[in-house]
Amino acid sequence: MKILRLGTLVFFSLASVGLAMGDEPRGVGEATFGMSAAEVKQKQFSSLTPLIGTQKELAYYSAGEKVSFDGIENCNGTLSFIADRFYLMGYKCPEAKDVAKKLGERFGEPTKKCDGKKGAQTWVGAKTTVTMSCSMNASFGISDNELSKEVAAKVAEQKAKMKGAAVKKKKENETEKK
Repeated sequence: MKILRLGTLVFFSLASVGLAMGDEPRGVGEATFGMSAAEVKQKQFSSLTPLIGTQKELAYYSAGEKVSFDGIENCNGTLSFIADRFYLMGYKCPEAKDVAKKLGERFGEPTKKCDGKKGAQTWVGAKTTVTMSCSMNASFGISDNELSKEVAAKVAEQKAKMKGAAVKKKKENETEKK
């Protein structure tokens, strides 16, 4: 699921939070980080639509329309929420050219650059992180740093539960075989 992959890149790019980044976005248009899905739908994206995999705690929505960011046009927009608070705007822009250049013009020198096709190029600010995938051409996200930390903790909690359930199932299977 590409949405989760981009979100995961954002979580792990927060290691150096607090470095300077010019002109930090605090959302998209009238939709600011921390708003509920209903508020975002009312203020910015009237066609906001839940995506498959949406849960109560971690929810993913399509903007339902083409979006743009600083001259990067005709993008598919995905919004992510934790506990009904908007924390990440993802952009997938298959027709866009020079995405890294345009993001660099807006935010300055990246905090971390791509290593070939691995990882992500990031611009980290005091409140916001911009993350561009090095492998998924023309895909980037803008996230709220504090809410992204909550997401990282929730994802770690879910992984631990899944691992615990797998260990329990394995023990049950071994007991049945005896």
